[in-house]
Amino acid sequence: MLKIGKMTVDYEVNPLGIDAVHPALSWQLCSEQSAQMQTAYRILVALSPDQLDRDIGECWDSGKVLSGESQHRIYEGQTLRSGTRYYWKVKVWDKENRESDWSDAGWWETGLLSPDDWKAKWITAPFLPDPEPEPDLLRDLPVIWDSETLSNEDKSSSRKYFRLSLQLDGELPSEAKLQVYATDSLYIHVNGEDEGLYYPYMQAATLDIAELLRDGHNLIACAADGEHPGFIAALSLRYRDGRATVQTTESNWKCFDRSEQDWTSPDMDDSHWRAPESIGRFGHDSWSVYKRILYPVNKAYGPCPRFRATFRVDKPVNRARLYISALGLYQGYLNGRKIGNDVFAPGWTDYRKRIPYQTYDLTSAVQEGDNALEAIVGSGWYAGNLGICGPYHYGRKVGLRAQLLLEYGDRTQELIFTDRDWQTAESPIVAADMYMGETYDARMINASLEWQDSFLHEELPGVVMTARQGPPIRQMEEIVPKSIVRLDSRTFVVDMGQNLVGWIHLKVEGAESGERIRIRYAERLEANGSLYRANLRTAKQTDVYIAAGGEGEEIYEPSFTYHGFQYVEIDGYPGELTTDRITGIVVHSAADETMEIQTSNPSVNQLLNNIRWSQKGNFFGIPLDCPQRDERLGWLGDAHAFARTATYNMNAAGFYAKWLTDIRDAQAEDGAIPDIAPFVEHFGYGNVFFADGGVILPWIMYQVYGDARFIEANYDMMARWIEWMVKDSDERLIRKSESFGDHLSHGADTPPALINAAFFAYSVQLMAKMALIIDKRSESANYVELFDKLKMSFQNRFIRADGTIESETQTAYVLALKIGLLPESLIPLALGRLLHDIRERDWHLTTGFMGVSYVLSELAERGETDTAYRLLLQDTFPSWLYSVRNGATTIWERWDGWTDDKGFQDPEMNSFNHYALGSVGEWIYRFVAGIDLQEGKAGYRAFKIEPRPGGGFTSASCKYETLYGTVVSSWTIENGVFSLHAEVPTNTEALIVLPKSGNGFVVGSGKYDFKVTGWA
Repeated sequence: MLKIGKMTVDYEVNPLGIDAVHPALSWQLCSEQSAQMQTAYRILVALSPDQLDRDIGECWDSGKVLSGESQHRIYEGQTLRSGTRYYWKVKVWDKENRESDWSDAGWWETGLLSPDDWKAKWITAPFLPDPEPEPDLLRDLPVIWDSETLSNEDKSSSRKYFRLSLQLDGELPSEAKLQVYATDSLYIHVNGEDEGLYYPYMQAATLDIAELLRDGHNLIACAADGEHPGFIAALSLRYRDGRATVQTTESNWKCFDRSEQDWTSPDMDDSHWRAPESIGRFGHDSWSVYKRILYPVNKAYGPCPRFRATFRVDKPVNRARLYISALGLYQGYLNGRKIGNDVFAPGWTDYRKRIPYQTYDLTSAVQEGDNALEAIVGSGWYAGNLGICGPYHYGRKVGLRAQLLLEYGDRTQELIFTDRDWQTAESPIVAADMYMGETYDARMINASLEWQDSFLHEELPGVVMTARQGPPIRQMEEIVPKSIVRLDSRTFVVDMGQNLVGWIHLKVEGAESGERIRIRYAERLEANGSLYRANLRTAKQTDVYIAAGGEGEEIYEPSFTYHGFQYVEIDGYPGELTTDRITGIVVHSAADETMEIQTSNPSVNQLLNNIRWSQKGNFFGIPLDCPQRDERLGWLGDAHAFARTATYNMNAAGFYAKWLTDIRDAQAEDGAIPDIAPFVEHFGYGNVFFADGGVILPWIMYQVYGDARFIEANYDMMARWIEWMVKDSDERLIRKSESFGDHLSHGADTPPALINAAFFAYSVQLMAKMALIIDKRSESANYVELFDKLKMSFQNRFIRADGTIESETQTAYVLALKIGLLPESLIPLALGRLLHDIRERDWHLTTGFMGVSYVLSELAERGETDTAYRLLLQDTFPSWLYSVRNGATTIWERWDGWTDDKGFQDPEMNSFNHYALGSVGEWIYRFVAGIDLQEGKAGYRAFKIEPRPGGGFTSASCKYETLYGTVVSSWTIENGVFSLHAEVPTNTEALIVLPKSGNGFVVGSGKYDFKVTGWA
């Protein structure tokens, strides 16, 4: 007989505050009998547990449904009401038609389904600054460069150095803004303080440097890379009495062609430096096209306001629900206690389209008598810096919207909601930004606050409020430091032993009131033991704690910033910093982890651990590219390359469902899909591989989870994308828009046009499959016809007369084989040329992001498993295990992030926590462990276990938690015997394929052991 286990609603157990009007109900099954299957089910949904106990489903009684499906059963009952809890249970029948007991009751609760349900107003604080865009001070200025530039210089030797000295005697300016533009990367220092690496993307930026200036001699020092010459700067100073001055690169700047000791110091003698020469005029001729970041890019938002309302409860409360959101990020408190476990709520969406909210059950937290509901709000993604584009992308002032519904025992209700009557004051969070860091003044905790009336918010970017989607971001783990090194009496460098994402929990004792403790984060160390921070670019990743002082222990954790780091420098710490005074806090989206694996190869085990840590660190509400530098964006290309691996490591269905909504929101009116989502201005649309993620991701999610809603919800977006590509092509179906090449490939250049053509065909191929799945047969046939034309176009353009593919790169051959772009007669040649290139490169890869996730699978599926293993186990550069051999604890962005001979790569793009190259995890799970989908079947109701031992592995043990339950594949090779232990969840079946034994056989649920003798 079957028993019902875990029950979920839209991938969650008992979700609170959802707004799906037709949620999907799912359940797992278990049975002591092998090969047991469900043949029918019945679902009841009621408004109370009592009704459910009496087997009355007044909201929905599905009746007995003859079906083996136990996942994604769509609710088809009465129209759902706002703020209502629905209770449900299910029973099933097995293959002998035996009826199970009813399951335990599950539930879901709706949020606010109609805009009319919101009585709360958006409020903001009157004391928040009202920033104005900076004027364009650079236009018409001369573009300068070193007069002694050599025409044959390469980037590594062509960096030029510029210095501007200025004397400030007496009164310092109240405002100091430095506007800069460089054609290539620009490093900026003000009085010796490093203000970061500016990676321009043809943008003029402004820095606020008032706090860095001092009485007397001052220096602005800049270094500009010279692969593309050109530098312009203007320094604007304003004084309280109205005086203003502007100093530009038109005069007073000096330049030199090499770095000198102390070149960033005001005290260095630069009399031998020379005057630069003008090479153009900014805003004219070849310098006429540029973009401007309108607000300073090097500051954190502040002050962060706190909002407060008090209310009194004089009778029993049966139910209390808080619905809350922010333009920015919020932390809520009831009677001084933090509400919920979420951080970085409400999350990142395009706030111009949708503003998410959370629902919290406060029934047990509301107390009799006086209560105080509070929230502190930070800038977050709404008003903070975003992706090298500066702050205020969605709005310039943070805001709060909240309403607390109290339902009393006498059936009366009371609503407390944000309006002008709420009070506001400055919080101890003086400033906060996700890139820059946070400054916290603990002296304000017990200070007398100046409460003011709130203002109604007037710059709303959107009006649609939606319940949060996907798993929340939370503090998930704590890490004890590996070591602490003391640099001087008050400065320490802490090694956490793991590259992670989050922050530190710091205990302080003995600090005087007003003492500043500076906390700086980095992923790596320089050779001299100092933090390597150049790869952060403009992100400062610096927190400042201002001590309250007095007796007792002070504790600090930031609230509205996060960092990617393994190393922490703590400056100004009083006393001895020991490992019991600092803890690493690991933060990421709280998706359930679903994979346990151990192999006989320690290096591969570490590689898999690195992959998991990179996924955790970059699953931050959306799939980020990296968690440390001034980017941290949802690049579609990185995400779809890694998505199959991601679904092995975590139950990522809800996570990707949310992000696909962001992608739909970001699609252009003409159908082009963006490179990143949520969309950020200054980034592109319609670029190959990245935009194709809008098609590839729904396909992967459907395959893994068997949920056709991934196709249905995104079908219109995908179809419009295909239409856009057709319009972007000539009569030969060749794309007109030239796009990216094979991003971060090494030693091989695949033509962008070839990659364009391949992924155009791949998107169309997948659309043909997905249209058929949701019964759009005529559209599927049209896509099949279009694919055939694209295949022929590819062959006509990129296959040479001798049958080889243009460029003959590994990526070119892998894509052609993967997508099926070659005539059958040329497939052996293509595979042979791919193998030849791999051998010629001494068993190393050259693929970048566009080919890396497919190369090992294509080799293994075409009988070249030994070659795939040799690539996997290669540990010299470039390879997956090279970084492992060099102490990596996460996946590097590039093969050569650090090498023995060159050290660190170009810091313009050198993340040490970037999951894309970790897409190799999929191959290990599928081919080493052997757990994989069956061809043509989705969702792991039918799957296969087919390990393919090789590479000297003697064992692999894997447990994978699917929606139906745990799949186990555990094998060993010992004394010439291959042994496999397999476990198949109830209500599923597995195709077991043993090595060297033929086609395999199908088994139902249960535990099995197999042996193959004569193993050499």
